[in-house]
Amino acid sequence: MSTTGKPRFNLLTLESTIEKAWQRLINVQIECKDFRDLIPRYDRPHSFFFLDPPYWNIPGYKHDFKEPDFLELAEILHKLKGRFLMTINDTDEVRDIFQGFLIKEVTLKYSVSTKPQSRATQRTELLISNY
Repeated sequence: MSTTGKPRFNLLTLESTIEKAWQRLINVQIECKDFRDLIPRYDRPHSFFFLDPPYWNIPGYKHDFKEPDFLELAEILHKLKGRFLMTINDTDEVRDIFQGFLIKEVTLKYSVSTKPQSRATQRTELLISNY
C-alpha cells in the first residue's frame, strides 16, 4: 500500500501506466555491466549515469566491491564527460575517496518488514554527483 492508502497496482489502469512508462523511457538505455566497460563506452557530454554500486564494507552482493574498485570508479568519474549521480552508504572512506565531487546527505528510513508496527531505522546515505 502507498502512503495514501490506495493500492499501487491497479489492473484497470495498467495499460495506461505501461504506455506512460514506455513513452518516458523510449530513449533510455539501462544496462547492468561492469563500470570499467560501461562508462567509457557510453560517456559523452550528453550522457547521464545513475550509479548504485555495492555499499562500502557491506558483504553479500553478487559482486562485492573492495577499496581498489572504489578508487578506480572515482578515477573514471573524475574524467567523465557526462554527468553522474551515485547513491552509497555514508562512511569516512567513501567521503575521502569521492572528495572533489558534490556530496549531499540524505536520511532514509529502513524497515525489515512491510507491517506498519515494525521498527524502522534511520540511516544517512550519500548522493554523490558532478553537477
